[in-house]
Amino acid sequence: MGEGRIRYRNIRSEYQSGRIHVSHQKEAVIFSFEEERRVPLEEAKKQTVSLITGLQKQTEQEGGMIGHIKAYVEEVVSGYALSGIEGIVSEEKTDSRKARIYFTAILFSVNEKEICQFLNKWLA
Repeated sequence: MGEGRIRYRNIRSEYQSGRIHVSHQKEAVIFSFEEERRVPLEEAKKQTVSLITGLQKQTEQEGGMIGHIKAYVEEVVSGYALSGIEGIVSEEKTDSRKARIYFTAILFSVNEKEICQFLNKWLA
C-alpha cells in the first residue's frame, strides 16, 4: 500500500495586492494590513467594526468560511521626529491624534481578487 498524501493548491505563498498583504497557509488565505487614520479612536473603532461586518457578509456571499477576522485599533497621540546631522541630534515633538489599525483575516474558499478589492476599497 502506498503512502497517502494531501495535496494543496500550488500558488504563490505571498504577494501584495494594493495595500493588502496576502499570504497562504495550506488552504487558508490570510489578508492583512496596517492603516493610520486621522480620526478619533472611537470613530476608527466604528469604521473597523463596519469593515469586519462587511467582510463577514462578503465571505458568506461567496460561500467561503471564516477562520477568524481580528483587528486591533489604538490611538497614537504624540511622538518625536529625531534626526542626526554632523554629530547633532535635533528633535521635534509631534502632537497629532490619529488611530492605527492592525487587521488580519484568515479565510477559506474565497475569491482572493474580490476580497482584496473589497479591502482596498475600504482603505481608499
